Amino acid sequence: SIGSVSNFREGVRMSQKKIPVIVILGPTGIGKSDLGIGLAELIGGEIISGDSMQVYRGMDIGTGKVSPSEQEQVAHHLIDIKNPDEEYSVADFCVQADQLIRQITERGRVPIIVGGTGLYLQALIEGYEFSSVPENKEFRSQLEKRALDNSRELYEELRKKDPEIAKEIEPENVRRVIRALENIESGQTLSRKKAEDYPYDHWIIGLTGPREFMYDRINQRVDLMIKAGWAEECADLIGKSIDFSKNALQAIGYKEIFECIKNNHVIDSMIIEKIKQRTRNFAKRQVTWFKRMDYIHWIEIDQKTEGSKILTDLVFYWENNYKKR
Repeated sequence: SIGSVSNFREGVRMSQKKIPVIVILGPTGIGKSDLGIGLAELIGGEIISGDSMQVYRGMDIGTGKVSPSEQEQVAHHLIDIKNPDEEYSVADFCVQADQLIRQITERGRVPIIVGGTGLYLQALIEGYEFSSVPENKEFRSQLEKRALDNSRELYEELRKKDPEIAKEIEPENVRRVIRALENIESGQTLSRKKAEDYPYDHWIIGLTGPREFMYDRINQRVDLMIKAGWAEECADLIGKSIDFSKNALQAIGYKEIFECIKNNHVIDSMIIEKIKQRTRNFAKRQVTWFKRMDYIHWIEIDQKTEGSKILTDLVFYWENNYKKR
């Protein structure tokens, strides 16, 4: 449901013995980071990033990473923990986030997960248990060659073999399609299994807004990233001769800017518009993903929204429904 914070529906109530965890999610550029920092300051929280790209060192501007001063303002975790040539998976995230949630709670602080990577957040909230199938290099090589000719064919094969997993993977994400087919080849029909019960006493806050408002924010955000030196950041990364991991190259905009720089092309309005379009499409996919998570309480924002009012309501709800437990 969409409404004011003061009207939060109870949803699925967890056991009082479970650790309370706040999650702030929503499409890219909607204002999750600012809300997370503001809430953390008011209730004594620490932030765990739920973004699959902010783990990479040196990929700062294009991933919308919070600034060093913001990280000093409030403790942030799972940011800058990998080099761009290293892979990072949803299973890695869940293991690390689980550990951090317990450590933060033991310090008397509140774990607040902020991000927009739908699979990562859903897997953590719902307690997915991942298989530990080793990579089959020969089989993977065969799939990678097929993907060069027709990646869509691979996705259709996955849909036939495991339609449930296929629903959770974008057809364009060839790396994850191949990994899912590897799991199936090994005899694992599912690459994850949902836990019987949710592991945390979760409070899930979703930010949304009118499409035009969200798209305007995305367009402005990309323009600001370019002005902030995104191209220079990419040039610096290229200069380090990094062999980017497949996961890192999924970061929107980097591939386009890399190609421009390597071919001595100007990053003109056409390239910038392409990045904006890809980002808008990504935001649309995020919204679609989150719609399946029916325990989210959505807060709709627009240009008239008062951030201070939202924070006041969130703190009131936390104090009266979670802190007393």
